[in-house]
Amino acid sequence: INCGQLTAELHRDKFYCPGIHRECIRYNNQFITPKMFMIMGDKEKLKDWKNAIRIGGTKIRKFIENKQLDFHKHKEFCTGRC
Repeated sequence: INCGQLTAELHRDKFYCPGIHRECIRYNNQFITPKMFMIMGDKEKLKDWKNAIRIGGTKIRKFIENKQLDFHKHKEFCTGRC
């Protein structure tokens, strides 16, 4: 995944609902949240991490909407804030 000039790895097994405050992104050998990744990528002005973070140039929001990506065990652990 990428955000601005940063590139990292999304760990799907740590990608729990609602996502924004879950440490599921591995960057520089540490796990960080999507919100922190967005701030570090200088995209905090977008205010929506699902539009700021991209997979292969496509917004992560598109992957979620198209059901190509979902939160880990979403039905089991959904907080209702996704």
